[in-house]
Amino acid sequence: RVIDTAIELQGMTRHASTHAAGVIIADKPLIELVPLHRIAGKDPSGGALSAITQFPMETAEYIGLLKVDFLGLSTLTIMRKACELIARHRGFDYAIDSIPYRHDDALDADKRRMLDAAFEMMGRGETVGVFQVESGGMQQMLRQMKPREFENIVAAISLYRPGPMEFIPQYCRRMHGDEAITTLHPKLEPILRETYGICVYQEQIMQIAGELFGYELGEADLMRKAVSKKLPAELNKHRAIFMERGPKNGIDAETAEEIFEMIEFFADYGFNKAHGADYAVITVQTAFLKCHYPEEYMTALLSVQRDDLSKVSTFLEECRRLNIPILPPDVNRSQLDFDIETTAAGARAIRFGLGAVKNAGVGALEDLIAQRGEAAFDSLPDFCQRVDLRKLGKRSLESLIKVGALAKFGGRAALLAALDGIISYSGNYHRDQEVGQINMFGGPADDNDDLLRDHKQVSELHPRDQLKWEKELLGFYLTGRPVDRHRLLLEKRNLHKIADLKSPSLTKPEAVRVAGEVTEARRITTKKGEMMAVISLEDWHDSAGLIEVVLFPRVYAKALDKLAARQDPAARSLEEGEIVLVSGRYDQSRGDPQIIADAVSLDLEASAADPAEPPAEPEPTWAEPPPEAPESMPADLESQPPPELDALPPEPPPDLLDAAPPAASPPQPGDEKEDEPAWVNGEEKLPMPDEAQSQPSQPRAIAVTLVATDDAEKDRLKLDRLHRVLIGYPG
Repeated sequence: RVIDTAIELQGMTRHASTHAAGVIIADKPLIELVPLHRIAGKDPSGGALSAITQFPMETAEYIGLLKVDFLGLSTLTIMRKACELIARHRGFDYAIDSIPYRHDDALDADKRRMLDAAFEMMGRGETVGVFQVESGGMQQMLRQMKPREFENIVAAISLYRPGPMEFIPQYCRRMHGDEAITTLHPKLEPILRETYGICVYQEQIMQIAGELFGYELGEADLMRKAVSKKLPAELNKHRAIFMERGPKNGIDAETAEEIFEMIEFFADYGFNKAHGADYAVITVQTAFLKCHYPEEYMTALLSVQRDDLSKVSTFLEECRRLNIPILPPDVNRSQLDFDIETTAAGARAIRFGLGAVKNAGVGALEDLIAQRGEAAFDSLPDFCQRVDLRKLGKRSLESLIKVGALAKFGGRAALLAALDGIISYSGNYHRDQEVGQINMFGGPADDNDDLLRDHKQVSELHPRDQLKWEKELLGFYLTGRPVDRHRLLLEKRNLHKIADLKSPSLTKPEAVRVAGEVTEARRITTKKGEMMAVISLEDWHDSAGLIEVVLFPRVYAKALDKLAARQDPAARSLEEGEIVLVSGRYDQSRGDPQIIADAVSLDLEASAADPAEPPAEPEPTWAEPPPEAPESMPADLESQPPPELDALPPEPPPDLLDAAPPAASPPQPGDEKEDEPAWVNGEEKLPMPDEAQSQPSQPRAIAVTLVATDDAEKDRLKLDRLHRVLIGYPG
């Protein structure tokens, strides 16, 4: 019967799939117990396995074989690397089993305070890079929960899944004392105490069956499986047991049935507490490391995930938020992986690893780092003589130059122009060394002491080209993004994060406003012969912030008109690198999230410009009663329907979004603005003009006085309507 069932199951499948981590264990060679076959398709073991079972895992377990899932977890490697960095740079010895995760008597006062700070950090939702709680939905839940102890994190991980998610608000209310904790029977109170009367774990279901209804442990586990799989015959059997044994244990039949229905409801998604607790240990430990050793922890994250461009971009943005400088690759300072370095100003920074540069072979880079040793290369000829560039290769050297790793020796444009000569010089030198030829004066065999002598007049590249190379070779912008020069302007506007719009766990607004860089543009001709476009837009928050924006013919034509008005022959269409602000509608009718654009603004400075400031007036003081206000709102405002409180303000008409700014005063000397930010010396980071040069303009204020009436609800709705009007239009 077992074999017939297995054959039937195999016949139902269209292909033979392989479990990613399941391993079958038996006391005899498997060939004697189950049919085996060769691995078809991609081998998840990387060649370590020669065969897999033909039986599916359910059948293998049914005939008495043990299946164990062995999962690889990169987070453990991250923690180990972080501990090594902490020991090297701070002198504190941590190991994976010694990082605190719960408040117990073994913790001293300092560690207890440090652990409290880690829980507070999680309660603020600052969990990028923290195991299991990185997503926007998890961050939102933690802000609501504000966990105080380890058990809260176990519950958070167990509740944040389809089904039990609906109990998160109730759990948080009960946790903070905003709702009374109730149970169906007093005997349930000690079992459900840690989860505030809510059944969360599979172990709680088994404990209820054992302590209240006399089940043996194995019998309770069979009951849990029967209930979770909703087998009608088994359900009726266990319901009858509850009804029979309940009165014998002081539980009346009605309450026993209610308890069984509760178990039946929760068993669908009851989580294994042991599983949740194991995850929670790592969650709290990684939060502890990030909270108190952010440079070391972020360095470990970047090193382990350096091949995942999406994650690296997210981590770099988090470093920016934590005020951790990121230094570009440097052949004199970089290691193969990311590393920690102290800047001249005394700040602890993260130096980009050479191993993360595309086209640069790891073996050749290891040789470069070994040749450098403890003595930095003091000149380009010194670099060529100590490193055999024949091993490094032209393509690798070109990539290192483009990302600025050889900036000490000259400008990128000059180094690229002299690339062939540099490689030839190094090759000749090392060939001479191999045959024993030396210069009688002890110098290099070639008399070319200045390899860039013939290329010093080469014009340096535009910063936009440098950023483009960074994106091409590192997968993201390291020293800044084209949109960064507008960052402060955009942060003051009420814009949506693209990553939030794409998050499946967050509520989506109907009207959206986003800003970012065009990373791809596709032009489409409609059936009527009109041109429209679909662009990919990336904001500055992280690489998850990438979304498609659909520009129908009318909106696309207006955008092209604005480009034409720039009088720039090269800017006749929306191309990669253009910075735009989009107002439109969120749409998911085609599967993936999209924005249907209603208006596109190309001049961010103009669209965000403040009106001319009025003459300075003294701040109003409210020592005296405010002047009387009319008893009612204007008729047209009063007649508006009450708003949805959580809705966004209405979008402005497209013409208003793109309205020209008020006339500015004549430019003064020194006020000229460059089209792109310029490079600076020092750490080689792009300056943000908004941060470095622009002074924030004095905000204008509107004082509105409303007189309260006896109808508090009417006053609230009136205030809501007025607020909507005031914030509904920019400026």
